[in-house]
Amino acid sequence: MAGEKNKTGLNRILKNVDKIGNDDDNGISDVSSRKYKQWGPKPPDGGWGWVVVCSVFTVHLTVDGTYYVFGILLPEFVETFQCSQATASWVGSLQVALAHVLGNLCCII
Repeated sequence: MAGEKNKTGLNRILKNVDKIGNDDDNGISDVSSRKYKQWGPKPPDGGWGWVVVCSVFTVHLTVDGTYYVFGILLPEFVETFQCSQATASWVGSLQVALAHVLGNLCCII
C-alpha cells in the first residue's frame, strides 16, 4: 500500500515538472529555457563570471607565490647573473614596488 502511494506521488510530481517545462510565455520549450525557468534567471554575463574569477585567482596565486619564494630564487639569480646578493635582491624589491604602484594607477583608470 505504501509503495503504491509513493508511485502515485512520484507520478504527480513528474506531471508537474512536465507542466513547468512546457508552459513558456513565448512558446519556446527547449531544454535551456526550462533549465533557467526552473533554477533561476539567466546570468547577465552569460556565465563568464566564473571564468574571470578563476583567472584572477590564478594570477594572484602566481604573483603572490613569487613574492613568497623569492628567497629561494635569489641564489639562482646570483649564480646566473654573476652578481652580489644586494644587486640581485633589487629584482624582488622592484617586483613588489611595481605591483603596488601600478595597482593604484590601474584603479584610477
